[in-house]
Amino acid sequence: MLMILSLAPMEGITGHVFRRVHAECFGALDCYYTPFLPPPRVGNRFGGKAFKEIDPANNQGLNVVPQLMSKNADEFVWAAQVLADMGYREVNLNLGCPSGTVVAKGKGSGFLRNLDELEAFLSDVCERSPLPVSVKTRLGLENDDEYERVLESDPSDALAARERAKALLLARSGAADVRDVRAAAAAAPDDVEAQLAVADIDMIGGQIQDAFDRLLDFLAAGHKADIEQVRKRLLEYFAIPEPTDPRLTRARRRLATLMY
Repeated sequence: MLMILSLAPMEGITGHVFRRVHAECFGALDCYYTPFLPPPRVGNRFGGKAFKEIDPANNQGLNVVPQLMSKNADEFVWAAQVLADMGYREVNLNLGCPSGTVVAKGKGSGFLRNLDELEAFLSDVCERSPLPVSVKTRLGLENDDEYERVLESDPSDALAARERAKALLLARSGAADVRDVRAAAAAAPDDVEAQLAVADIDMIGGQIQDAFDRLLDFLAAGHKADIEQVRKRLLEYFAIPEPTDPRLTRARRRLATLMY
């Protein structure tokens, strides 16, 4: 799995001064997202604190993506045009902020309450925006099961399925101690939970073939009682590589053979 190192925004902390100091001390990351900015009204420009965040002079040499918080499509598109004129190549929509005051206005994660309205908004801004639109989002407002509705609305959306699989993978095992997980798996080769945990570590580390082989070998060793649990995890993994990846084709074929 290709690892892209990005700096997530945090209001009041990861501003333009922090970004420059971070890059000078540790080297620039692949991408820096600004703390969310309210778009200006149509016809106006960014001013004050917001302009300082996106002033190209304050972000030289860094790949910075301005993040907007809005539910007004016209203002979002106008702001995207202003940002494009300033030389930016991407704009990000905040659908993740859980602050009570933000949610009460139907912005940030509060926008997730009305998926039909959100879908119409995204369709509009993605069609009219002069910049590619990325999204920072939660898997749901209350729980991650809500994301299933997004997938059900368009089962062929491979990108949505891929990003969900990545998010679940990192949420489950992103903070795990690699040595402890590998030691536990080595000590308990017949423990399905231990094998699933170390397969997660393989996937996070980009060792996709190792993850596939580990779980498929586990099934081949006779652990038929665990086949459904392993199958579900493999299907989640299968969403992550490109559909044309030959490792995916081989793994799907082998899983089918082991199941039947």
